[in-house]
Amino acid sequence: NANSSKLMAASALITMPSLYVLLPTDIVLLSMMPMMTSFLVQISPKQQVCEMLRKKSTTNVCPLPFLSLFNNSVVWLLYGAVSETPTLIATNLTGVLSAAVCLGVFVKHNSDVDQRNVLKKYGLPSSAVLTALTICTLHQDALHFNVINLLGTIGGGSAVLSVASLLSTVKTVIRSKSTLALPFNLSAALTVNAATWTFYGLFVTNDHFVWMPAMLSFCIGIFQMSLFAIY
Repeated sequence: NANSSKLMAASALITMPSLYVLLPTDIVLLSMMPMMTSFLVQISPKQQVCEMLRKKSTTNVCPLPFLSLFNNSVVWLLYGAVSETPTLIATNLTGVLSAAVCLGVFVKHNSDVDQRNVLKKYGLPSSAVLTALTICTLHQDALHFNVINLLGTIGGGSAVLSVASLLSTVKTVIRSKSTLALPFNLSAALTVNAATWTFYGLFVTNDHFVWMPAMLSFCIGIFQMSLFAIY
């Protein structure tokens, strides 16, 4: 019985593209974790959205984080489609929908000309870029263009920048010796999210476009979290 159990366990093992040998349950866990942590990050603007709906105003709300989430999600959705990665597709589809809701609520209740100009200034160029990337993705065979490297590079860069953007407050934190300017919940969520994508990219897909930016984002996140311990 013991030998048959070992044989059954061995036969259930799956060799991944990373050459790691995993159980099916391990693969499911490693694939589900980044989806769940990403969802927590995606719904983090919920409080701001509820506030806009309650006040019917966008006062003190910056649209750029919503726009950044939308752009990043679209790029990774396209990358997931090209690389045929269900985890990336599902995760970033919810990201696109979440960001679209945030932007829709913002546009509906916005009456500030300056905020509207900021959204136009960054939204129009990013829309043009996303449109071009979508066209290249849909017609990559006809264009004889390998779009996956371009999508991976842009997606990885934007993912790191979204985490690194919080570093802009580090100078304030060090000068004031206080972390009040640094959002703990968002910093923690982004750090954990980066860790789950690092494990997924390394052990499941062996995709350097996934694990390299995720690992770099994790290191940045650990530095940010260390500030809470120090200050």
